[in-house]
Amino acid sequence: MKTNTNKAELLKNLSEGFNSIKNFTEKELTKLNENQINWKETPKKWSIGECIFHLLVSGGDYLIEIENKRNKGVFKSEKDESKAITSGLRGKLLLYFVKPETRNIKIPAPPKMKPVKNKVYTPDIVLEFIQLLDNFLKEIEYCKQIDINTKAIVSPVSSIIRLNLADTLLINEAHFQRHLLQMQSVIYNSNFPKT
Repeated sequence: MKTNTNKAELLKNLSEGFNSIKNFTEKELTKLNENQINWKETPKKWSIGECIFHLLVSGGDYLIEIENKRNKGVFKSEKDESKAITSGLRGKLLLYFVKPETRNIKIPAPPKMKPVKNKVYTPDIVLEFIQLLDNFLKEIEYCKQIDINTKAIVSPVSSIIRLNLADTLLINEAHFQRHLLQMQSVIYNSNFPKT
């Protein structure tokens, strides 16, 4: 199904989305200490460190898949930025469940993407997250040269789910935005430690 978004508009929006996450991370998260990164409002809620760990694993798995397919030459050259983006049914469904607007719908993280219980995260995890965001931004830049409607990405959630590159990037950006809101709710909590 064709959407009303073309390639240029999509890549611009994705770049702006990942850059806004990066800007918040650099401005707010890099100044946090170990105590703040590991603070939880309740034992059942995630800390900032746990949110970042989850994004490093899930986003990292997608990036590895994207890089592998890029290195194998799976994506055809495509420089037409006015080309319409075709979103698949699975891509639309996954996007619906991870976008920030539906964050009241709780979906358990797959076991391999869940934070390790009682693990203490250091401030270095924030730097790893910034590197991951930079890597997504590099892939978005690379996408200007290729057909992002190519259905080639195998989801790390389930090997039966294949996505096109456009859906893959949309899902990751929305997923990151969702957890950014979660991290903001931790930082702006009145009980959040000042030091």
